[in-house]
Amino acid sequence: MRRGRCVAVAVLGSAALALSGCGSSGGSSGAAPSASATSTPTQTPNAFAGESAQQILDDALAAAKSASSVRVKGKMTDAGKTIEINLAVGKDSADGTVSIDGGTMSLRRIGNDIYIEADKEFWTAQASAAVAALLDGKWLKAPTSNKDFGEFSNFTSVKALLGGMLTPSGTVTRAPGKDVDGTPTVGLHDADSSGGTSGTMYVSATGKPYPLLIVADKEAGSVSFSDWDAAVTVTPPPAADVVDLSSLTGSG
Repeated sequence: MRRGRCVAVAVLGSAALALSGCGSSGGSSGAAPSASATSTPTQTPNAFAGESAQQILDDALAAAKSASSVRVKGKMTDAGKTIEINLAVGKDSADGTVSIDGGTMSLRRIGNDIYIEADKEFWTAQASAAVAALLDGKWLKAPTSNKDFGEFSNFTSVKALLGGMLTPSGTVTRAPGKDVDGTPTVGLHDADSSGGTSGTMYVSATGKPYPLLIVADKEAGSVSFSDWDAAVTVTPPPAADVVDLSSLTGSG
């Protein structure tokens, strides 16, 4: 029982909470919803003319929340930790990797099941050598309903993940845009005043107003958003390589 609990706490402390920190106190700029943000308008290069920063934010969040999937990729520094993410996320599916200070975790979600596999460095640093030995070469499986793994349902669901990452932590103003992989954008700068890191989000100025890139000030890192609405196909690990959380804790 205690060992299973250690595994859950290690995963939460090192990945789920750290990632949610990137979206709020970490200073990634983004969109705050409003009561009027109910549609997903299509934009043209000059469609943002005359719109306030808040209106653009509302449009960007509405577009993001309507998407069926996205790939989130980047590297950020938060609370002294270097976090790298490369994750394709659908409505109830996900596949990718998260690295924290060099330790790497692979993550898959299929419906209501989460699968986590990490290297020895990750488990040893975030839990213990005993946990690392127990899960060496194995995938840990847990249901999204498990209270100890609830945070994983938040960043393996496209709506929940983007809702957290695209929330400003300060005053948002319009900023110069730039081409992001050939797509013109408008910039939205989040001037954090609470001790976090400020940054700029770049919103597509053609097609749907999807967020394409977040760049933190002071070279704290960046996160890109691509492959909007692409299919996310996830294959479960071989059964022989899976350790069910219930076998460690006595419950699912």
